[in-house]
Formats: sequence, C-alpha cells, structure tokens
Amino acid sequence: VFRPLELENIVEILDVQLNILNEQLIQQGLTIDKGDIDLLSIDTEGSEWYVLSTMISRPKIISIETHGKFYINPFLKEIKNWLIENDYEVWFKDKSDTVSCRKGLINLSLKEKVNLRLINFYLWFRRNKKYLKL
Repeated sequence: VFRPLELENIVEILDVQLNILNEQLIQQGLTIDKGDIDLLSIDTEGSEWYVLSTMISRPKIISIETHGKFYINPFLKEIKNWLIENDYEVWFKDKSDTVSCRKGLINLSLKEKVNLRLINFYLWFRRNKKYLKL
C-alpha cells in the first residue's frame, strides 16, 4: 500500500510527468537492455514489476525487493507469475528481497529448501500476527 508522505496531517499531492528512460532510448534506436544482463537487482520503490515486464534480457539471477516489515510489493502476483513463466525458481529470501535463478542453474540443498520454508513462514507470521490471538 502506497501512501503520500504525511507531516503533521499535511499531505501534498503533486502531478508529475513520468518519462521512461528506456522508452526514450528505444525511440532513438538505443537501449539500456541489449539482452545480455546476467545478474539483476531491482529495488525501485514499487516499480519492480515495470522494470521486469519491460526487460529483453533473462538474467541468470534476479534479486527483487518484494516485501518488508510493513510492505508487500503491490505487483507481487505479477512478479511471481513472470518468474514462473520465464523458468525461474526462488533461491533465497531475506526480510526484504527474493532472489530467483534460472531453473537448473543452482541445485538447492535440503538445508536451503528448509530455510526457504522457514522464511516464508516467518514472513507470513509477521504479516498476520495482528490477526492471531496469541
């Protein structure tokens, strides 16, 4: 959920023109992504899905900010679907990022698989503990 910055109950709303750098470059016959990116880390404050969905490359490893203590990426479903459709699997998660790799690139050990299950449970619990009566 995105909320404008609130300072002492004052909210300022600005209309801004958005210019997409890669689209402007493509119009000029140039591009940032030539299809040769191997490792990508995306932390664009909620715009991760736009970056991912407009990519030419299919990197071997992609790190995406997908969650935080009070944050869930608003396009998490689209991001997960894109990763599945493009043959990625989750390799690692921490308290804010999900790292995925091309299927078959890395064979997860049993310990790594258990760690992924534990972090998924931890993230679920952290988001839902207010609804649980403990």
